Amino acid sequence: HNLEICVGVDGPDEETETWLKHQTSNFVDIKYVVLPEHKGICTTTNEAVKLSTRRYVFILDDDNIVSPGYDLNLEPYISELNVLTTMQLEPGNKPVSPYLVSCDCGKDLETFNEEVFLNKAKELANNSITPGVNYPILLSKDLFFKVGALDETFNKSACNDPDIFYR
Repeated sequence: HNLEICVGVDGPDEETETWLKHQTSNFVDIKYVVLPEHKGICTTTNEAVKLSTRRYVFILDDDNIVSPGYDLNLEPYISELNVLTTMQLEPGNKPVSPYLVSCDCGKDLETFNEEVFLNKAKELANNSITPGVNYPILLSKDLFFKVGALDETFNKSACNDPDIFYR
């Protein structure tokens, strides 16, 4: 696979930086940027995307987990103008959008149930690619910057830039 991992850390975090240094010694294609001060999720993501040397970027938040083979499932749909997202599993009684599937795999790292997650991911594998309307997203790096990257006005919100999909 022609993958690299670009990580953005929103402000100094010694523990995360130590972990990333360890990872970069084990894997060739991991790059990261640590912002000197807290700026927000959009600024941090934009800085991480700038590190990428690849044609396409897959933007994933720190609270997302991808299933095995996610990249192979997305590959056939990648193009310069496509913005893709994968189905998300969320705990709760009902999905909040058509692109979220209710499945309680745990609410944090301590309660995460990998077996439940992998079984549900396998069940959804053939129906998990959707037009980009939610995070995580995959798109060309050129398109990302052509539409203005993530709007830093959303730095203070609890989520990434929701209107990137409209631009």
